[in-house]
Amino acid sequence: MRLILVASLVLLAACSSTTTDSGTSGGQGTSSGGATSSSGGSSGSSTATVNGVPADEFYAQFQLETIKTSMDGAAAIPAQTNGNNAFLTSLFLQKDGSFTLFYVEGKGEVTGSGHSLNYDSKQGRKVTGSWSVQGTSLVAGPFKCSGLSFNGENQLRCELKSAVVSAGAVGKSASLTKGISQSSPSDSRFADYR
Repeated sequence: MRLILVASLVLLAACSSTTTDSGTSGGQGTSSGGATSSSGGSSGSSTATVNGVPADEFYAQFQLETIKTSMDGAAAIPAQTNGNNAFLTSLFLQKDGSFTLFYVEGKGEVTGSGHSLNYDSKQGRKVTGSWSVQGTSLVAGPFKCSGLSFNGENQLRCELKSAVVSAGAVGKSASLTKGISQSSPSDSRFADYR
């Protein structure tokens, strides 16, 4: 068994094709905003604010080129017929307005203070596309995210708006925080995601 420290939320232990993930996640926070919108990543034209700064600037702080890692989180979902009851996600936002999202469902526990999941990385999904700021929200593929601050740390609260794997996951939200080690979409831990 080898241990890989991959993010502030994620401590992976890889055993054959099944992976165990344990981590911590932030709880509820605060956000505020206006009601204008912009698109295509950071356009600089938004007057909407998140935590007192323009929404474009707030979400720009999570770009891969700035943080050198992913935004990671997990959420509980209704138990599926295969026993999966949670999802784990890693989101990479890029300055050019593109994103890469890695998403996998598994079995385990998600609480306000962390998560512990077993999953098969070969069941993971990779989603790519363009992200945008719409009013006070960040939209990246199946996720619509709001910005918040928890314990002095800015993070994302992302709701799954469309199914990536299970329809039962739609409407569930995960708090995403910055990873603690450098990471990129080409990392070997994502090699089995399709």
